[in-house]
Amino acid sequence: MLETLHLPAPAEQVATDHAVCYPPTAPGQDTVLEPLSPDRLAEDFLALTLPGHQADYPAQLWASTVSTTLLARESNRTARVWTSRAVTFLANAAERWPHLGPRHLFPLLRADPQLALTAGSAALTALAGLDDIDPALLEAIASRFPEERHVDLDIGIASVASRLARHRLAGTGNPTDRAAIHHDLSIRLFNAGRHEEALAASQQAVTLYRALPADQLAPQDSDRVEANRGISLRSLGLRLYQLGRWSEALDATEEAVTILRRLAAHDPNGFRGELSAALLDLSRHLSRVGRWTEATARVEESVERYREPAASDPVAHESGLSASLGGLSICLTHVGRWDDALAAAREAVSILRRLADRSPARYEPDLATALHNLGADLSRLQRMPEALAAVEEAVAVNRRLAAANPAAHEADLADGLTSLSLRRLAAGRRAQALAAVEEAVAVYRRLVAGTNPAAYESSFAEGLLSLGFSLLFSAGRVSDALAAVEEAVAVNRRLAAGDPAAHEHQLVVSLAGLAGLRAETGTDLTEALRAVVESLTISRRLEENAPMDVMAGLTGTVREVSTRLAVVLEAAGRGREAAELRSLLAR
Repeated sequence: MLETLHLPAPAEQVATDHAVCYPPTAPGQDTVLEPLSPDRLAEDFLALTLPGHQADYPAQLWASTVSTTLLARESNRTARVWTSRAVTFLANAAERWPHLGPRHLFPLLRADPQLALTAGSAALTALAGLDDIDPALLEAIASRFPEERHVDLDIGIASVASRLARHRLAGTGNPTDRAAIHHDLSIRLFNAGRHEEALAASQQAVTLYRALPADQLAPQDSDRVEANRGISLRSLGLRLYQLGRWSEALDATEEAVTILRRLAAHDPNGFRGELSAALLDLSRHLSRVGRWTEATARVEESVERYREPAASDPVAHESGLSASLGGLSICLTHVGRWDDALAAAREAVSILRRLADRSPARYEPDLATALHNLGADLSRLQRMPEALAAVEEAVAVNRRLAAANPAAHEADLADGLTSLSLRRLAAGRRAQALAAVEEAVAVYRRLVAGTNPAAYESSFAEGLLSLGFSLLFSAGRVSDALAAVEEAVAVNRRLAAGDPAAHEHQLVVSLAGLAGLRAETGTDLTEALRAVVESLTISRRLEENAPMDVMAGLTGTVREVSTRLAVVLEAAGRGREAAELRSLLAR
């Protein structure tokens, strides 16, 4: 291509020179003509223009005050529109040009640390990577960080937090201080989607808090250490849950609730919020291992504990109440209380709409989750147009968040797309349903091919199951549909072998789905019979340890598929097998 342009220099030389300034974005790839981003030529020209370098190029004396002039705030103290680009350019260039930071950029940030946040996540990440930046300057910038997550800044905040954590840990040997540093870092890493690193930091915090001899401390110090231990265990549970280690998450959170409940008994107001949040987490972890009745009890307690403080201090507690209401909606659905579930979901969405209007960067992820729950509840009550509208709104939010920070939000987008596909299929929009679930499965497949497949495999299997039925009913692609559902069964079988309590329910669903798909298409009825018998066997074993209200939906699905398959077998002249299946159902 370059040769066709008749350039004055050989094409190979042009490509080589370009690659020096713009190397391949993926290390190890032998690509050329990478896009001019970041614009290294512009950064280098900027560095050469500003005084202080030793290169054989004349700096411009007039440029000495340009940075200060450009980044000075408007008369009303608002930042100028080019602040983000200017700070990001200077920070990126400072990595290669050592005069830019100390002489031009750092003095500006010392005078106005908020400029770093105004510049955005990319600028914060670049600043954190500069070897010569003063930790005191990073501390000044960090002091302006929002306490909660901020979807537009989380990646950059995590970069600064990681750099400062190393500095802070090097400066203290106090185990309490070191534990707090690890705990705070875990939160920032988690918000940025750096889940494995967040888990490692959380584990360090718990280890340090466990080692503190609470029984040898004064009562007030002992309570503080116990509280920190409980809070760090709750955080550890969340990190484990995010990575698909659900049984371990349950163990950590049960211990956290025990500690926080004991402290709340002596100081209800002091520990109400932490205990309420831990109860919600415990409910989520119990539900993941199929213990829905216990999960419902815990989340109902969480909602009850949040209501009074949320009424008296909504700014501090409404967010927690909305999260608990969302969890309650899910639990009530699984124990058959659909109308109550819908009421809880509506209240959660109402609260989060108000909060997201005030602070979208903080609450939009929660609003998307609440809208998904609302859509599912509306769908179960056959209110399809409302259900579809709620899920479409949620996916729009998920897509915007995933574009800003894929590591933190892409899995939520895939979950939302799977839900959207089901809602569209129910509304008769088959082609759009298929497009949504195909996109979801593509995202899941990429995630399970990454460094932590366990975190996404269960959702991947759900997406594959939805894909199978959408391929059949939307496009009539029988062989592709069967391949997708068989892959879902294989994934769930592997997961159930490792953790039966957490995954056998989904194995039953996917086996029933495979049997139903084969019955619907009349393909390999022997395999369909084998799948439905296995599904029945597992579901009946699960019934022995689970309340009837929890198992009703699962058992009903298996029975419905079995009944349909018996009809198909009989029509195919396999009356004896049909009779045996009906006999098995009657037992």
